[in-house]
This record gives sequence, structure tokens and C-alpha cells, in this order.
Amino acid sequence: MFHSIVLLACLALTFASEVDYKSDENNETKLILFQINHNKNYAHPKEEAYRFQVFSSNLKKITEHNKRHSNGLETYDMGVNAYTDLTFAEFSKAFLGYNATLQQPAPLIHNRNSTDDLPETVDWREKGIINAIKNQGQCGSCWAFSTTASVESAWAQAKGKLVSLSEQNLMDCSYAEGNNGCSGGLPDKAFNYIIKNGGVDTEDSYNYTAASSKTCKFSSSNVGAKISKFVDIESGDEAALKNAVAQRVVSVAIHVGETFQNYKSGIFDLSFCPSWSFYLNHAVAVVGYGTDHWLLRNSWGSSWGENGYARFAINKNLCGIASAASYPLV
Repeated sequence: MFHSIVLLACLALTFASEVDYKSDENNETKLILFQINHNKNYAHPKEEAYRFQVFSSNLKKITEHNKRHSNGLETYDMGVNAYTDLTFAEFSKAFLGYNATLQQPAPLIHNRNSTDDLPETVDWREKGIINAIKNQGQCGSCWAFSTTASVESAWAQAKGKLVSLSEQNLMDCSYAEGNNGCSGGLPDKAFNYIIKNGGVDTEDSYNYTAASSKTCKFSSSNVGAKISKFVDIESGDEAALKNAVAQRVVSVAIHVGETFQNYKSGIFDLSFCPSWSFYLNHAVAVVGYGTDHWLLRNSWGSSWGENGYARFAINKNLCGIASAASYPLV
């Protein structure tokens, strides 16, 4: 089916890094370009044929959505990314790891919901307290990345030093708190671990493997940050979330459905998305807001979305963004 792969590979190297999937090339050619662009290798012709069917189906959905966007019927664009050769079931199993069944109330609740004196817009990336986008790989460890995002920023605010913290440390060492490595967990459980453990190691000293292990390699000599407590935001109170985000980065959970897999740009919005806590399946961090959106930091690499970020419609608790939000205190 893909006999011209060598020739097309040579041609692809001359293209811009952003492949044009809107062109008139057939889907077989587009899949080859996709494989080159995202370093994909399929082990067997049957696997390649299956991925072709999945890729073509997703590409059709993306094209149809973007036609509606062009006609003003959608608020965001979709695009081909590293995950377009996966079904949503496959994607969910590999990348969504927020375990809502572990939820329990925190001892401290943020219920301040006054927004009268808040800045109109906030973007903590501009303050030098946000690290570069990370990539969790095919591991349901989003909860660990959401945790490190908020702890890194809280530590930078308090100590004036931005450190990259180890997600693998949290994955390997917080089973006793209820987390389960690549099989899911919660930021609150990870906060508990960091408090009881006396800190979390740096990324450089405890590298990420995108795999579960129950061998804890934590070393107190490599601690990069500590926290004293954490605070839950009143569930469902988006005004309280805004009050909190005006002061810091916040870990949140959302319900991810099929369309978010191939989100590319714009303000993500849906006519309906579950907001109840038991539907939450993915953890991210809110690093700011605008007049009409939240600014979400994801952990699916910088090729996804707006360089790893997404804008999310505000003031409707879309997909439960305010249903299970929390932040650490140094």
C-alpha cells in the first residue's frame, strides 16, 4: 500500500515542519507524511493498514469540524497531531489518568469567590514561574504532571527559583497515598505524599520513564521543592477558581471527550460536556485566564494544541474544570 515511502520521505524532509494535511494528497500519502513528522513506525503491515483506517477516520472528523469552524459554527480548530492515528478508546487508555474514585475532601477549602478586584487577564507564563511543556507519553500519569506544574510554580513564587520536578518520583513513591503510577492518581494524593515525604526530587535527579515502578528511588539530597499544605477549591465554584488563579497556578481535572484529542487552536467549547466529579478523567493545570477563557497547561507535548496549551471556555464550568481544583502552599 505504501510502496513510495522512501521517495516521499525524501520529499517530506524538504517540507516545512508543519505538514499540510488540508492538501489534495490522498490519505495514504498523508499517513506517510504523518509517520515521518511524528516519528511513527508500525511493526507489521496489518498494523499499518489498521492505523491507516483510524487515521483516515480521524482526518475526516477533523476536516468536517474545521468546515463548521470556517462557517462560524465552532469556536476552535482541530488538527492532526501525534495522536491522530489512535482511536479515542486507545487514546483514553494511554493518556487519561485522573482517577475520580480516589477523591476525598481536603482539610482546607478555598471558597473566596470575589472577582471584583481581580486583573482582567492573567498569564503566569509571563512571570517566569512556568517550565516548558512536558510530555507524559503513553502513560496515565497526567495527575503527576498536574501536580508538578502547580508545585513548581508555587516554589518559584515563594523562593524565586524555578525548578523542574520529578513526576517519576511521585509515580514510584506515592502508592501508599492511593496513586497508581501509569494507571492513574490524583494531584491531592500527590500533594499529601510531598508533605509527608518532606519534598519531591528534581527532574534531573529522578528522570521520567513513562512506566510504572514500585521501586522508590527518592533521595532527600535531591529535593527540589517542598510544600506545607494544599487547598481544595469549592467544587463547581468557577468564581473561586478565578480568585485562586489570579494568585497562583492551580491543578484541575476535566472531562476529556473525543474532540479534545485533536484540538489545535481557539477557545475549546462544547454545547454539553459533563461537569460532575465522577466524569473527570484528565488532570491539567490552569496557568491563567482571559476575558472569555481559561489557559490550560497540558502534558501531551508541545505539538498538541497551542504549543502544548489550550484555551478553555470560561464561566460555565465546562467539562468540570472547577469541580476538583486544588493548589499547594509552600
